[in-house]
Amino acid sequence: MTEQYEDKQSAAGDASELTVGAPVKQRSRGGRNIKLARLGYRHVAGNAWTRIRLMFARGDKREAILEARRMANSARLYETLGDMKGLMMKLGQIMSFVDETMPPEYRESLAQLQRAAPPMSPTLVHEVIRAELGAAPAKVFASFDDEPVASASIGQVHRATMHSGREVAVKVQYPGVDDAIRADLKNMKTLYALISMAWKNLDPEPVLAEVRERIWEELDYRYEAENQRRFHDIYRDHPFIRVPGVVDELSTRRILTQDYVRGRGFYEVLDDPQDLKNRYGEAIYRFVFGSMHMFGIFNGDPHPGNYFFHDDGSVTFVDYGAVKYFSESRMADLVAYVLAGASDDPAAFADALKRVGFLHEEHEKDVSIDELHRILSFHFDPIREDSVFTYSTSWAYQTFKQGFMPDKDELGSLKHMSLPPDLIMLNRIQSGLNSILGHLQATGNWHRISAEYHSGGPVDTELGRQAAEYFAEWQKGRQDIELGKRYLKAPVFSTVDSD
Repeated sequence: MTEQYEDKQSAAGDASELTVGAPVKQRSRGGRNIKLARLGYRHVAGNAWTRIRLMFARGDKREAILEARRMANSARLYETLGDMKGLMMKLGQIMSFVDETMPPEYRESLAQLQRAAPPMSPTLVHEVIRAELGAAPAKVFASFDDEPVASASIGQVHRATMHSGREVAVKVQYPGVDDAIRADLKNMKTLYALISMAWKNLDPEPVLAEVRERIWEELDYRYEAENQRRFHDIYRDHPFIRVPGVVDELSTRRILTQDYVRGRGFYEVLDDPQDLKNRYGEAIYRFVFGSMHMFGIFNGDPHPGNYFFHDDGSVTFVDYGAVKYFSESRMADLVAYVLAGASDDPAAFADALKRVGFLHEEHEKDVSIDELHRILSFHFDPIREDSVFTYSTSWAYQTFKQGFMPDKDELGSLKHMSLPPDLIMLNRIQSGLNSILGHLQATGNWHRISAEYHSGGPVDTELGRQAAEYFAEWQKGRQDIELGKRYLKAPVFSTVDSD
């Protein structure tokens, strides 16, 4: 990639060299494998000891023993993935709200990874800021809170106030997390080799290359800052979609400074009145698909920690490290696929599968198109009929399960399909979005809302009318982009060495 922005490193040194008290435990491939193996061994050994204890226990004591073992296992899982950070922690975050079969203790433990992973020490935070911004937090900011407000898989966030009085959130990357992710990516080669044994027409190398490229973009906060600037420009004064502004002069490869957001977290709104949750759901849906269809971009990391909810029904979206850019022609392919999938025409669906790249023409003879259409068609349930549909966690889990853990009777047809590398993130966001809307039990006529974007259908909701008025004003005087016609291009940087 071509360098477009200078790296704002000071004479204090490179933050990647900071290792004292680093929060990422085990950065080598072997060390991370050993840590996972130890987790598995302790899990098996603990369960074996529990079975022995149960032989001599009765009644309430048996339940107390089982409860203690479940809590110990889930706490150990949280601690291990939280210490490892990187891809393993990100996987735990995803599974905590996608997999409804996971025991509640495990789900709650892993859900903490979305909000409060084990943090790095204040001393190390100060060292990273000094290395990146050239001075200690006390000089750079009027105030800086050493206690993080959020800790995640790649970095943690601190609240601060600039000398101008502007309240900001400062995201600080964990030193060594790039080494940890490099190790995890090497392990993914083994994972994809196993997948290709079942999915016989899937070439794992292009898929792995796409994953690697997107992950290294997430590690470069300059890329995230530029993505966020673009979303902020699009939604600056939007009536129900908010994107924090970026502080350019205090953002580098490993530091991202942005406006501080006040709002409620995802799990705080699940008991809200259903009408308000429906509004939240529609706002999220319009952010995802409106961004795709109007600008060819979408934010590819939809998990509960990336949303802040406001009492007026608006939603703030944060974290723009995983953004995918699509061309106009590629979006046309995807629209054809969605419309065919929601139809009762298997032949049109077969053509769309080939057009997108899910089914290669030479493999069409190996599958029953009618069966394939039947298996995959429920993915399009929300938009199939011109009627109200309510998302549920059980439906969301079934869509996720089919993509990653298909039943034996489904695998016969699905194994002949391929996975276009450029759609990996689309699958990721679709699974995440379905789960988010499922937890909200979001209800609406998604058929009509979707048709606004892919077919120019009439606006049918109050939020739709507000958004249409906003973008009509937004487009005035804009020569750089035409909604749905000239899509944005991905920013280009020299990323962290990923060899």
